[in-house]
Amino acid sequence: MKQRFWVGMSVVVALCLSSSSWASPVVDGSIAPGEYATVITDVPGEVGYDPAMNIASIYLDSDASWNYLGLDVVAGAIANNGGPSSFLGHTLLLAVSSDNATPTPNPLYRLIVDIQGANNIVALQTYIAGNWVTTALNPADYAVSVGSELEVKIATSVMSLPGTWNLAAQLDDTGSNPDDQLTGLVPEPSTLALLALGTMALLRRRAA
Repeated sequence: MKQRFWVGMSVVVALCLSSSSWASPVVDGSIAPGEYATVITDVPGEVGYDPAMNIASIYLDSDASWNYLGLDVVAGAIANNGGPSSFLGHTLLLAVSSDNATPTPNPLYRLIVDIQGANNIVALQTYIAGNWVTTALNPADYAVSVGSELEVKIATSVMSLPGTWNLAAQLDDTGSNPDDQLTGLVPEPSTLALLALGTMALLRRRAA
């Protein structure tokens, strides 16, 4: 019985490890469970934020052609007009990536998603020689969808991220309300695989 259990577990882990290679996220404004390889969850129970502007989690994935980012909020759908205090009627997502250098990471890219109701604008800046330089994006370089959640993808040809990198994100209501922020480390796929295999080995040892 034990052997059958571990064979089954091995299949489950193998499927999880290979999921990002055979099932890339679909950018449709709705995030399905297990759709993204990496999930960075914000601190629960934060107060002082509009629930529709309070980040619950940020989701990240990549394949050979695209970098993917998803975001959901604590309650309901993400606000697409900045919320009640907005001066502009916009919701802004700012996502800054940096490498994993020590002691000081180096900035890499700054992704801006400007949500204006049904009109969504994506901009990208690259950090070059101490300056943020705007990258010219063609319509074929990105896709964005805002539904209950926000999802965006950027072509790897214009945004080439290292295997492991740092994320700093802010959801801005363009008004007087506080802006929620979230930071985290995005591990390379091989690190995720090692973590999954290590967890399986630990569970096996405990069950023995």
